[in-house]
Amino acid sequence: TYVTVPNKQMVDSIVDNQTLRTFRKAELRLQFDSSTNSETVQSFISDCRKLLQGTVSISDATVYLTDISGTFLQVNIDYLTTPIPIVDFNEIRQKTNLAVMQLMEEKKIAVPGSSITVKQI
Repeated sequence: TYVTVPNKQMVDSIVDNQTLRTFRKAELRLQFDSSTNSETVQSFISDCRKLLQGTVSISDATVYLTDISGTFLQVNIDYLTTPIPIVDFNEIRQKTNLAVMQLMEEKKIAVPGSSITVKQI
């Protein structure tokens, strides 16, 4: 594809030079059923932090319970990687997402509106 951009548009716009980036950022927003107890959420957050600390290319990571509503609890996972190629970045994201899904399954964490029945002890 051949694209022409007028000089005026380049001068008036913010240019994001992606080849000079210092990191790549991944965000994961999880909503747990509001019936999930605090002990399970805290354990999940702790395990996610350990998981992210053990990944070589991840330079910074945060995992927090950010919102509580009548229907869900929201946990945000944000992490930065070194400026690696997009293929490698997507591979890390996929492995991380699958590991997070596995943690949710192990801890029997349900999402709002899911058919999974969670028995809290």
